[in-house]
Amino acid sequence: ADAVRRFVAAGEEARVVDELPLKLVLIDERVALFTMDDPVAGGGPLTIMVVEHPGLARLLKLAFESVWAQAAPFA
Repeated sequence: ADAVRRFVAAGEEARVVDELPLKLVLIDERVALFTMDDPVAGGGPLTIMVVEHPGLARLLKLAFESVWAQAAPFA
């Protein structure tokens, strides 16, 4: 939380939600990196998918923006 406060103090925006379906990184609106639960391992998110597909990246960006719009500002 302290690190996020420093970023907010430096001008970044931060928001909070109770739960996210997966961890996501979008690069240049064409590459998506995201975690997926591994049902065989029975643990947390152990599988990381890297997909270079502009259409998928745009779709995931829309999903992110929807979650962001519903999230509460970080305080």
